[in-house]
Amino acid sequence: MGGVAFTIGLIAEVPSGVLADKIGRDKMVRLGQFLAGSGLIIQALGSGLAQFMIGQAIMMIGVSFVSGADEALFFDNLKFSQKSPDWRKLVTRGSQIA
Repeated sequence: MGGVAFTIGLIAEVPSGVLADKIGRDKMVRLGQFLAGSGLIIQALGSGLAQFMIGQAIMMIGVSFVSGADEALFFDNLKFSQKSPDWRKLVTRGSQIA
């Protein structure tokens, strides 16, 4: 079951960047968080395998929507130049903290 949900999340990761560019990164993060939360609620309130699988799939789609859009939104708001020597330090430090 986990493998299926992971595969669904991996597939949803591909169009998430395009969607973030079209509808906005902040809206994409909100949509992703809403979907992830909804998926968790469906899993918690469900009483069978079907509800668990549907909730897991919705949650993984939400997580994949958030995964790239939140970092892009963060770095866009910093207004750092990627050519700056401090850029590599910032990205490395962010990865270490995450």
